[in-house]
Amino acid sequence: MTIQNKKIKISFIGGGNTIQEHAKVFSTFKEVSMSGIYNRTQKKAQFIAKKFNIKNVYESVEDL
Repeated sequence: MTIQNKKIKISFIGGGNTIQEHAKVFSTFKEVSMSGIYNRTQKKAQFIAKKFNIKNVYESVEDL
């Protein structure tokens, strides 16, 4: 289900196991776009972004 034929954008704060489980589930929905992630460790955020095709990695929560 989409809102006015647009994808629902999801962003994540954190990089732990719970976030990865959520990203795994959200990746199965064609109407969801995982648009960003922030984690205090950039390397971990970049790893998760690549693993789940998350479009953007942010350096701060404010940027997210």
